[in-house]
Amino acid sequence: MEEIKFGKYVELAYKVFTTNGETDELMHEFPESTPDRFVYGLEQGMIEGFAKRIEGLKKGEKFEFVLAPAEAFGEINPDMIITLDKSIFMVDGEFDAETVKVGNVVPMMTEQGSRVHGVVTHVGADKVVMDFNHPLAGEQVKYVGTVIEVRDSTAEERNPKHGGCGGCSGCGSAEGGSCGGCNGCND
Repeated sequence: MEEIKFGKYVELAYKVFTTNGETDELMHEFPESTPDRFVYGLEQGMIEGFAKRIEGLKKGEKFEFVLAPAEAFGEINPDMIITLDKSIFMVDGEFDAETVKVGNVVPMMTEQGSRVHGVVTHVGADKVVMDFNHPLAGEQVKYVGTVIEVRDSTAEERNPKHGGCGGCSGCGSAEGGSCGGCNGCND
């Protein structure tokens, strides 16, 4: 039976929880009907701690493990909490209060042209504070799942025509990042 190692096509069904050791809160699920699909070792956004824990598993094996913040999505980085001028959120001369309100996720572009997502944490008279940390930064994360498939990957799977999806529905939201595998693409 094939095991998860570099270059293998893998399908996993799993749930992602935040956990404090006593209680777990479900953050996202890849059910068997729409598993996380990827070529192991070639997936751009895979979390190193996740990759290490699934390596060597075989089809049908179950897994359960907890990753500390440093192994998962990192600690909260205060440098990723940024104060911006309210003027950059103007649409037709008006502040976009419908989109830019506390708790909303707003897509932005970096100076280098990369798309990022930030959570609005404060709206003031002339400033907006946004948090660009991954939504699970600072969290202890628990994975519980099953290996659905492990096989040799095809040339197309190793070199997808679409170039990867680049985004993430992986955490149940559009904040960006990845819960462990495919960045939520599932193509």
